[in-house]
Amino acid sequence: MLVANTGDDEEQSLKELVPIGAPQLQARPELWVSLAAEGLPITDQHRNWWIRGLQGLFEVRSFALDRFAEYLLQTRRAIEDGQPILSALGVAFPALHVPRDTVFFRSLNDKTAGHVSKWKALYTQAIKRRACYLVKQTPSQALLLEEDLVAAFQKVKESIPEGLHLTVTAFIHANSGWKKDAADLAQCEWELIKPLFDGLKREKFNLGKATLEFYDEREADLLTADEREYLKRLSEAGRSEAQDDDEQFYHGHRQELKEQPSLKTRWDRFIFGTPVETEDFLLGVALCLERLFDQDIPSSKRRLKITCDRRTKKDLRDLNVDAGLYFARRYRGLKELFASRVSWDVGDLMNFEELSEQWRKVSRPYVNRSVAKSALQLKFLLELEVELSTGTTETCFRQLLWTYEPNAIVSELFGDWSRLVEHPLVYCRVGREPVSAKGSFQSIDLRNVRSLSPAYGQDRGSFVAIYKNEHNISLIWPANLIEAQEQGLVAEHTAAMLLRLFQAFQQSYAGAIAGFVEKGLACDLLVKQAEDYGALLHAICKDAKGDRNRDKLLRPLLGIGTVAVDGGRITALVAPWHPLRLAAMANKSNLVASLVRHLLTTDEVFFGDATLFFKELERELSHPYYPEIVLGWHDKKPELLSLTDNHLDYSLHEAPVISNDGFDDTNESPSETSSLIVDLTRRYLSLYPHERANLSVVLFNCDSARLPYALVDKISELHEDEEDMRCQIFLRHRDGQKLRELYEKIIGSSDADADTFVSSEAAKDFMARLRIAIMADQAPVPDPKDGPPHDIVFLQDVIARHARLEWY
Repeated sequence: MLVANTGDDEEQSLKELVPIGAPQLQARPELWVSLAAEGLPITDQHRNWWIRGLQGLFEVRSFALDRFAEYLLQTRRAIEDGQPILSALGVAFPALHVPRDTVFFRSLNDKTAGHVSKWKALYTQAIKRRACYLVKQTPSQALLLEEDLVAAFQKVKESIPEGLHLTVTAFIHANSGWKKDAADLAQCEWELIKPLFDGLKREKFNLGKATLEFYDEREADLLTADEREYLKRLSEAGRSEAQDDDEQFYHGHRQELKEQPSLKTRWDRFIFGTPVETEDFLLGVALCLERLFDQDIPSSKRRLKITCDRRTKKDLRDLNVDAGLYFARRYRGLKELFASRVSWDVGDLMNFEELSEQWRKVSRPYVNRSVAKSALQLKFLLELEVELSTGTTETCFRQLLWTYEPNAIVSELFGDWSRLVEHPLVYCRVGREPVSAKGSFQSIDLRNVRSLSPAYGQDRGSFVAIYKNEHNISLIWPANLIEAQEQGLVAEHTAAMLLRLFQAFQQSYAGAIAGFVEKGLACDLLVKQAEDYGALLHAICKDAKGDRNRDKLLRPLLGIGTVAVDGGRITALVAPWHPLRLAAMANKSNLVASLVRHLLTTDEVFFGDATLFFKELERELSHPYYPEIVLGWHDKKPELLSLTDNHLDYSLHEAPVISNDGFDDTNESPSETSSLIVDLTRRYLSLYPHERANLSVVLFNCDSARLPYALVDKISELHEDEEDMRCQIFLRHRDGQKLRELYEKIIGSSDADADTFVSSEAAKDFMARLRIAIMADQAPVPDPKDGPPHDIVFLQDVIARHARLEWY
């Protein structure tokens, strides 16, 4: 029935009309059951189960009334044929376009059949994991090709009754979609046709078989007859845990297995388990300790051995040169800190700089710039050997996989530090990379150097530029001190004292920069220079007060290791050579080293809650420690900047408040925010599961160009198996100009994917079920009677927008 009004006077009356449509009819399953069960010999209990089942079905998805009515009629016919209600509901599955399964609901009993949640779980399994095959799709919505089905049928033909072969063959050669052949196949019992679709599953990797094939292509004398017999037994056994003969074979042939890295990785995981993957080697060692000491060890005779899979010069030639230089520079000195109970078998890894120079100086220079996964990783084996009171020795292993990210901000640490050795006290500046010729700038991403312009040559991520005297703080600061003394801003004895403190800091800081290259984290001056730095700052604040002294004497010192970012909002980056960050790096390494020494030397190792301890340790080591706040400058006006993001030893600092002046773009990592949004979305959908078919999420006042990307990735991971999921993400902002600028940054972002914000209904992947709308127009206020227009609205930086900075 269609009702139309010709004047505004009837509008209010029409709003009081109660609609009666499919949603309203399906909301009363008890009425449907009372009609469908009329005259049937079923008990009140079974009638109630029928109602609960339909309620669970509606929570999974809605159906057209004709299909739903057909499901009820087929259920009634099955009951008339003598089937109990639990079997009849499975017999009627073809009406829902699901293969028939008489025993599907028989897992329910008198206690569970009365719970809607149990019915919902079973209907979800049937619809999402089985119905898709009838329209020639996998549960992940990938299309099933005819040749794949033919190959699968040939493999499992003997497992399917011969009387069904014609039906299966007709289905295979039919077009995709719900056709007559699909309906005929749906009438077959699921258990009888299930082998066809099980045959589509990828064959499980067989380690023994793959290893035999590997050696079949090589010299026959590489394996003895006993070893070939062992591999045959391994291929047949398919065990998941390594035994003594497995370890014996691995240790005898691991050098040969290196010729096929993928097979070597499979053997590594089989022998040692899944590795700990990290970009911070120090953090990785700490996480490995949890597995090595996850049980009480009543023995003080313990030794730890750290072995790298790349030890020889030949192995290291396959390592990306920047990855090798960074690792050797950043983690040198750990051997001395870990002391004698830790033995290192890393070959020439820590001498990678010398090797690189040798390879460059030969007649045919060799530089490995490969960004292949294998060229950016180092695999370590941590082996804990414990001598028990019985005199026997017990050994446990843990793998550590260190990964280097060539596009991250750490990629230029080696080059910057090499230039710092010559002139340690220099100013550093870097510019944002513009989005376009219009002058707007990209969002800073510490994991993507393409968001920054190069400070040295063409090396993006570099902060230390070509040396100039006007950037040398060791020349600028003494000259400023003399000028302040001449102007009467500081007394003569105060100037002498400050100069003495500055020279002490200059000497210890230069020694720390050079010592980090030679001794690494074992350099004692890393902490000493921070103490001298603190003494100098304290003396200036106490004995050289005044705005001009702060500008001439304090400001240059605060610029050491703090990289000013030109363009856009006032922002600063703290580099690893900041005096306080140097101390933080040393303190982190000493923390892990002291833990290792304690675990290896204490009489007894007993953890109250090892999981909690190492979880807190991981969180602590992931934090940059200090400084957490720095100063940025707008001409001569200082701006307080707080920590917003960090990656390894670098950190990003921005203003903690938003000025709403049009320069409020934020650059913090969106991973934590997107995780919180997805977690809340998950809980929302658990309370309102029917909303998953038309979910809308609004990001209001979002100033981060990277947050929409991160949110799309997180939601797609969360609902990659939810076939009926439809989600629309709206970007709204009270400032239309700001929203347009955000759109430009998203489109012009260096990591933008052209297909991220464009999707087609014809596509069969998740993006066909997700929309991103950037709304710049001001929508009218919705009528409260129509309900809220969106499901969830997230407001970014609410506190920062209303807070103000005050000093106490």
